[in-house]
Amino acid sequence: MDWLLEQNIHHVFQFPIQLKDHHTVVDFFIPPNICLYVDGDYWYLQADKSERREQQNHDLSNLGFIVIRMLGSDIKAGNRPVEILDIK
Repeated sequence: MDWLLEQNIHHVFQFPIQLKDHHTVVDFFIPPNICLYVDGDYWYLQADKSERREQQNHDLSNLGFIVIRMLGSDIKAGNRPVEILDIK
């Protein structure tokens, strides 16, 4: 995301993290512990996917990560995860 670079926020794109019995790939990992996911609007609205997202959020939080999720439409609209700036 260009916005991260513009804010001089170091990040790793497509960062894999091993969870209990599976792994997840975080869209943007911001060291030391922020996981930023960009969820597609269509997939986000599907009920069967929400359980998986909630489990990922729970597992990552238990490991000490801060999880931020954004919709693709929010990014296109210019909304930005200002929590990242407040957390750092």
